[in-house]
Amino acid sequence: VGDNMINGTVNIPGNIINTVPPATATSIELTNKEGYDNIPFEIKKMLPGDSVSQYYCVSVTHDSKETVRFGVVLDLTQKLSSVMMIRVEQLVPDDDDVVLYDGLMKDCTSVDIDVTASKKKVSEIYYRITVYTNGSEVDNEYVGESLEADFTWQIR
Repeated sequence: VGDNMINGTVNIPGNIINTVPPATATSIELTNKEGYDNIPFEIKKMLPGDSVSQYYCVSVTHDSKETVRFGVVLDLTQKLSSVMMIRVEQLVPDDDDVVLYDGLMKDCTSVDIDVTASKKKVSEIYYRITVYTNGSEVDNEYVGESLEADFTWQIR
């Protein structure tokens, strides 16, 4: 991650997202020895049609081809767990973003990205994760509900 590291966040390079001031992402570091991390996620007082986007930079230190798996750990007894949606996108430098998953959060158990070692031996993957409800499909019984989950990344 290098010089961009600021208190657990990194500035997202302008060739990925060009904003002023620079957009930031939560920094996650994975190595072959410590190939797992999770970030708690919580949303409160959700209204039909609401959405929340967050950015993550996963730095993978490796010397061979690896697979990075993203998943969601969710308590299915939470009322919103049956209707909450999630879109997982890989932000690609100088190219279009890639939608890796767009569907019910409870079904998002594994989204994989392969990374190949380079001379640097560190690969950075930028994610935009958007959690939302479909306003047309979610009625007022969910107004004001909250949801807690863990976003997980691991080397497979």
